[in-house]
Amino acid sequence: DVPEDEWYAAYAASAQKLGSTTGTGDGSCGVGRNITRQEMAAMLYRVAKMQGTVLLLDQEMTPFTDHAEIAEYAREAVAAMKANAIINGVEGNKFAPNALSTRAQAAKMVFGIISLK
Repeated sequence: DVPEDEWYAAYAASAQKLGSTTGTGDGSCGVGRNITRQEMAAMLYRVAKMQGTVLLLDQEMTPFTDHAEIAEYAREAVAAMKANAIINGVEGNKFAPNALSTRAQAAKMVFGIISLK
């Protein structure tokens, strides 16, 4: 679904080739679609791992109260991002995995990953 003549085509193709994004599950990129909090966490987690950033996992950490709503593909990423204070929950210790990510949340996550390196 990424037109070859669009300015972002090379970036989308590179992200898929490198494995930082897997698309929407049906083979498409999801052009024009907003990104959810769990999608953002998963993408940034993959990028961090590719760059050799060490993210600690705290097995005794209290999970988000809506942990069961986090998609399987994003659970490790969300847990690692929480354990490293890259993400915070929303009210009631929820992660809100399907809520749309705001620019502020994205900026905090990106800064958090960069700060670990």
